Formats: sequence, structure tokens, C-alpha cells
Amino acid sequence: MVRIKPKKRYRKRIFKRGSKVELPHTYFWNIAKSPIMIYNGRIYHLSITDSERESNIIKINGQAYGFDESETLVDLEALYNTDFSKEIDTQKTEFINAKLKDALSGHIKWKLKSLNKIKESIQNNAALLLIIEKIIPEIEGKNPLKNIEEYANKLPEGEIDSFKEKISEVERVVLDDKIKKLEIKGVLVEESVGTEINNEKDRSILGKYVFHNFNIIVLSPSKMHVFSSKRSANKANINGYSYNLQEYKEYSSIDAIETIYLDLLEHTFNFEALENVDKTIEGLEEVYRQEALLKQIIRGEEFHGTNGGFYRHSSGKFVFYMNFPQFANKFPDGRYVIFPPGKIAIGANYDPQKKDFAIIRDSITILNRYRHPFIKPFDEDTDESHFCIGTYALHQKMPGYEKVPQTLVELKTLLMSGYNNYHRNIENVYNHYYNYHTKSEITKKGIPITNEEIVVSETIRKKYEEPIEDDEE
Repeated sequence: MVRIKPKKRYRKRIFKRGSKVELPHTYFWNIAKSPIMIYNGRIYHLSITDSERESNIIKINGQAYGFDESETLVDLEALYNTDFSKEIDTQKTEFINAKLKDALSGHIKWKLKSLNKIKESIQNNAALLLIIEKIIPEIEGKNPLKNIEEYANKLPEGEIDSFKEKISEVERVVLDDKIKKLEIKGVLVEESVGTEINNEKDRSILGKYVFHNFNIIVLSPSKMHVFSSKRSANKANINGYSYNLQEYKEYSSIDAIETIYLDLLEHTFNFEALENVDKTIEGLEEVYRQEALLKQIIRGEEFHGTNGGFYRHSSGKFVFYMNFPQFANKFPDGRYVIFPPGKIAIGANYDPQKKDFAIIRDSITILNRYRHPFIKPFDEDTDESHFCIGTYALHQKMPGYEKVPQTLVELKTLLMSGYNNYHRNIENVYNHYYNYHTKSEITKKGIPITNEEIVVSETIRKKYEEPIEDDEE
């Protein structure tokens, strides 16, 4: 096989029309200056021969040609894209800048610089850094900064939308070319171009959209012959098969083919550029969201997520909380109580010497007025309800940043089970007035009963009297 490596003057040459930088000539343009045959997507170099052989020979206007196998059209396009990647990128950038008329990349750099400054301010705040990196991901079950779309959907008004409008406007121009028949330099290309081209693996742009997938093409600098079903004196004998050839007058010269080919390549590169801008816009939205979230955390020293969050109390302590849903408990006497959703919270102080948090034991609360056997009567001044944990152990050997989320999880379980860590019911610790419900009422409402199995074992252990019968059907 003859490997093609065009001369240096063709590899570095860029042509200009006016102020527009155009793509370099293709390798095909250079190769086709000598007679060639294209058969099943592969180029064969033709050479005049006096041989009287009948196999593997081309006869055009009485002249016989032998042929040698060379590159495929697909390989030539891939080589072109690699060798001229800088020029192609320049073309894409020029296209995007001309359409958007804004220094999009400059805006992104400015926005990233702003985000980095915010991140630096967090790095200088050890307490917030520990909360963001260690505590919040445990409470939320995910890192908010890595799942940013769930937490900071409010973007700067108008900024992202203006970029999206410009991108959509450019896409409409290109999509019009994709959907409609594309007329380039007077030649009608029947099939759409763009994404379809990018996805082609077995055919080149040149073969599919310029040569219309003709199986056999014989090219000289001024004429083009293609396979024909009509009888002809012009023939190609390839591997024992004979094919009739007729002149194809659609293209007047190699330069005419090259012009169409370059326009199709440019159109394809422009579409690729638009796809890259879409990715850039998505990345820019991510930056805006991160910035919005981090500003919120720094400004208010607070974060309120899906499962929980934290805030800085006026006293200086940090309050961490975890949400819990509506649930029902079965009391030992057999009656059922529905408890509303809420937020269970613990307070903690940050120790700059130890670079860690220490839980304040008497600061475990429900962040709203709440009635529950474990909950003291709510504080009229703060509307908080204090959670009594008795002798409950708070993982003394565990680092504070691990202890905070772990304790919240266990307190949530403790609250919803209605029993202490020894599985002993403490209903009478704090007596409240409750509205009792039957099991059937609770089931119909779809409210989970979170302690029924524990109640059964507790009832047996304490030899309670038979529980009150439900009025279930």
C-alpha cells in the first residue's frame, strides 16, 4: 500500500478570503492532481500502462491504466483532522465568536476566578470547611457541591438566559442547513449534514455527500467517470469483475470538488463547535450554582438541604439538624399516636485548637413545638422542644465531625422508635395530651408505624395486660 504524506507546502498553507480565515486544502485535493480511482471508499493511484491484460485495469477514452492501492477516504479525513487540528480549532473559535459576538471564554474565566476567590475564603474558615467537607455530606447522603443542581437552582437573573438565547439562535441557523437540502456552490446535496456526518464510521464526508456513494469513481484533473449500468467503451476491470463507466459532468474540475468538500467540512466543524459551546454553557451554569451556594453558606453561615442542614446561632454555637417525616407509634397500652414531621437538632461548639466540633449535651432539641414522650414541654421563648436523652452515650471516642451526623441519625431513630437505647419504654417521662388513632386509620393514611415490633417484645417482657382492641374490620 502506498502511504500518503502530502508535501509540506500543502500541510501548512492556509487561504484567506477577505478577513475570514479558511480551512487548509484537503489531502484529497493534492492527491487528485494525478489520475486516481476511488473504489469502495479507497483511493487507487492510476498509471498509464501498455499491458494487454484484462484484469485490474481501467480503460478511459482508449487509454489503459493500472492502479495501486493507497489510503481510504476515511483515513485521509482523520489525518486531516489531526494534522490541522489547530487550524480547525481556529475556524471553530472564529465561527462561535462571530455568532455570539461576546467573549464567552473571557466571561467564563472571570466567573471561575470569582468562584475560586469564594473557595479560598472557605479554605480560610476552618469550621465552615469542616462542615462542608465532612458533616453536610453525611447528613445529606451526598456532597452538595458535587450535586449542585439540587441545592442552588437560582442563577443570576438574565445572565445564563442571554447566553442560551444566543446559542439557540446559532443552532437554528445550523439546524436549518441540516433539515433542508443544503445547496453549496450550486450543487445540491440531497442528504442532511451535521450530526449524521459525525456519527458515520464507515463512510467519509467526501464519499457520502460529494460523490453520492458511487461505488467506482475515476478522476482526472478535468474529468470524472462513475459506474453506469449502460454499455460503454470506458470500463473498469477489478478483481475479475467488469464495470461500465460514464462521464459525470456534475463537477467541472478537482477545484470545484474541493470547494464543495471544504464547505461541507466547515459546516461539520461549526456544528461540532456548537455542541462544545453547549457543554461550556452547562459548565458555566454549574459554576454559577456553586457560587450561589457557597455565597449562601458564607454570608449566612447556614445551609438548608433536602435531608437537613446547619446554621450559626446568635450565641456563636453551630446548630446541626436532620429532618424526619411524619410517623406513628404504638404505645404499650395498645393505642396509636401520630407524630408530625420535624427537625431534630444538636448544638456544637467549634474548638480552633483541636480543629473539631464538640457536641453540647443539653442542646438536643426539636426545632419547633413538639409533643412526644421524650420531649420536654416546649420553650415559650424559643418555640423549641428539648429532647431528653438520659444516659444515652454520645460516642466519646469518635471525632466531633463524625459524631455530629452519627448522633443525629441515632437520635432520629430513637425518637421514631419511641424507646430508649435499652429498648425500655419511657412514655411517662413527659406526659402530654395526645390524640389517639386506630391502626386502620393510620394504615389508610399511609403513615408508617415505626415501633410496632419493639412494642410486642416489650409487652411480653413487662407482662402487660391485653392491649385495647382495634376497631378494624
